[in-house]
Amino acid sequence: MTKTRQESATTDRGIGPTDGAVATINEVVYQRLRADIIAGGYAPDERLRFDELRRRYGAGIGSLREALSRIIADGLATTESHKGVRVASMNRRDLLDLVAVRKVVETAALRSAIEQGGARWEADIVAAFARYERVVRRDKRRSADNERIARHNAFHAALVSGSPSKRLLQMRATLYAQAWRYLEMAFKKRTQDSALTLAEHERLMRATLERRAALACALAEEHIENAAQLLLPSLPEGPEAIIASTAVAEGSKTGGKDEH
Repeated sequence: MTKTRQESATTDRGIGPTDGAVATINEVVYQRLRADIIAGGYAPDERLRFDELRRRYGAGIGSLREALSRIIADGLATTESHKGVRVASMNRRDLLDLVAVRKVVETAALRSAIEQGGARWEADIVAAFARYERVVRRDKRRSADNERIARHNAFHAALVSGSPSKRLLQMRATLYAQAWRYLEMAFKKRTQDSALTLAEHERLMRATLERRAALACALAEEHIENAAQLLLPSLPEGPEAIIASTAVAEGSKTGGKDEH
């Protein structure tokens, strides 16, 4: 049991009906379970048992079934006949597959935002970066700090928020949630110089605001790749790789390019 899980378990007080809204209860159960998996409260491949989940979240069978179905759809858990539901694995092959697909979707969302985003989108990016910069400069060595991680994620969400495609943004959010479990590990391992960390994000921000789509997308891909390379040596190999995504990623690079 990890420290995160222990702390979460001691602070959980159960979820009772609020305003008689079953839909709200179901959403709260889902969000809490999702957050616990992403934060490492459950180990990769750990079985999610109904009895334990009921005690931990104070929820009924119906709410838990819905939450587990949504977690599985998010790619954060898997199910096998007669084996129940388990937290999704974390290994090199999965990470490489995730990175390849994330590059395609993240850059598509970023390019769409650059083409369609307006003044409000630009202002949101600047504000998100300012909040991230403030927490990084304040806590120079605390790369795994919860607020710092939240500001980091909010900045990257702001970059793509100008895209009008709800499906693209939803796909991006689902992949980011899957990647977040790995990113938690990267934050804990990384001891980067704060100035370098901020410079990397500022370059991405400036390229985006200047509407230099090719450069911004290249920087976004590099950012995703850097985090993956930090983690690969410490991960188990995993099952046979799904290599189709690599072909998709390579194919995406053959499209048109604008000037940097």
